[in-house]
Amino acid sequence: MTHDLGESAFADAGIPMAFVKPSGERGGLGRILVANAAMAFFTGRSQEELDGLPFAQLLHHDDIPLFEDQIARVRDGEVDTCSFEKRFEHADSHRVWGLATVALANHRDGPMKDSLIVQVYDISERKHFVGQLEYFADHDPLTSLYNQRRFRIDVDR
Repeated sequence: MTHDLGESAFADAGIPMAFVKPSGERGGLGRILVANAAMAFFTGRSQEELDGLPFAQLLHHDDIPLFEDQIARVRDGEVDTCSFEKRFEHADSHRVWGLATVALANHRDGPMKDSLIVQVYDISERKHFVGQLEYFADHDPLTSLYNQRRFRIDVDR
């Protein structure tokens, strides 16, 4: 009964999640074993399209190698989890920012043995507002030119 409950909790979770094979290759995350419906929605792909897809194909090419050392530490059992921000390539070609958390899955046998579970939180809106705040910190609101603060930073540099 608990096995079915766990499968249901994974499948019906509102948080994008996937079981992924670890990889020693670029990025540290290998092929997706299974993804839930929320991950399909987040990436704009069907669950069938995600099954077997290299996780790196979901990421912006510049972000693939970032944090692979942290993923290796999780894979090797040195740490329980790691979290990092990466840009995901949505199927309709726009980018989505995600905060990914990676942990060892506790499957001792079967196809999920030694897999990693990846959870992703959509942080696109937060990134957008941070970008706006950074812009307003450096620009005059009336002219959109660099303000005095930014001018001093550039002069000091």
